[in-house]
Amino acid sequence: MNQLKEILNKVKQSKRDGFILNLIYAGLKKKKFELSLFYLFKEGLFGNVDLDIQPKIQPIEVGHLTSTDMASLAVKAERDYSEEKMLQMLSDGCKCMGIKYKDKFIAWAWYNLRKCDNAVYSFSFELKENEAYLFGQRTLSAYRGRSLAPYLKYQIYKQLDDLGRTELYAIVHFSNIPSIKFRRKLRARPLKLFMNVKFLNIYNWNILLKNYRN
Repeated sequence: MNQLKEILNKVKQSKRDGFILNLIYAGLKKKKFELSLFYLFKEGLFGNVDLDIQPKIQPIEVGHLTSTDMASLAVKAERDYSEEKMLQMLSDGCKCMGIKYKDKFIAWAWYNLRKCDNAVYSFSFELKENEAYLFGQRTLSAYRGRSLAPYLKYQIYKQLDDLGRTELYAIVHFSNIPSIKFRRKLRARPLKLFMNVKFLNIYNWNILLKNYRN
């Protein structure tokens, strides 16, 4: 693992994270390593309760989805989870809020009040009573570019703020520029940058590269 430690030190010292990451990936892929970078973002109202975010499509309805709505999401090609998985998430206490247009859901997002839990990176921690984890946001491709994603996120922020959940977290891949941009629009900010290292699809490590709090 000495080679890996040397590479990680170079990444920590470099401002060109994306370029260095590509070099690392190319060099280690043959040895069954998979590397990726992801941010832990902090989101929320930050004292701003009147952000002027309006979707460019009307009329719409915003509300929480129930178990009976999961079948309508499961048939969409762009959905992230199966109906069985979504029903299980609801059963585990997760909530899903969506935007309906012409009686069809065109955007939705999930939040968890118990745990920040990302299976892709095996990254998880228990949440406090004032925290929540936001995940699984999706806008159908035919309706993107109409400010639906930030509008929905903002509605979730207000909903959680009413519940006393003011510390909100999200996990975003380093190269997901659209996702990062719309979070910036909502004044969200990265807290930490991690490198996820997988070896032989068995071993999994998350290595802190940068703590923006410092």
